[in-house]
Amino acid sequence: MKMKKVPGKDVKARSSAITRLFESYRCYDDLIGTEQMVWIRDKEVNKKYGAQLVGHTKAYVKVLFPVDEKLLGKAVKIKVTEAHKWHIVGEIVDREPKFEKVPEDYFGESKQKEEEKINEIPANKEQEGVTITQTNET
Repeated sequence: MKMKKVPGKDVKARSSAITRLFESYRCYDDLIGTEQMVWIRDKEVNKKYGAQLVGHTKAYVKVLFPVDEKLLGKAVKIKVTEAHKWHIVGEIVDREPKFEKVPEDYFGESKQKEEEKINEIPANKEQEGVTITQTNET
């Protein structure tokens, strides 16, 4: 059964409504004014902005910087100044940030519970009374 073609007027109205919805929100506004660690990994050329360095935060938010070849492959700390639809922009506040050491008990009980679950899995399924047989069907 073939579906009827949707009239062009309806297609345009639906497309306009979706576009308005899409343009009505921005995901990264809550990051403005915060400090973020950024790992700079690449350089890209954009028609609008020219060449820029590209990095990502811990949450993989794209961050754009003016080109400084010395920063490629490095981590920096930034203060977010702008939020756009697909990326954020910020000022570098520390070019050589110190990383905090993660405490041994950082994951606390959740790590212990996971280890206990792993230790509960029998090494041999036959211990549970399950027999595994292999058949060669073609």
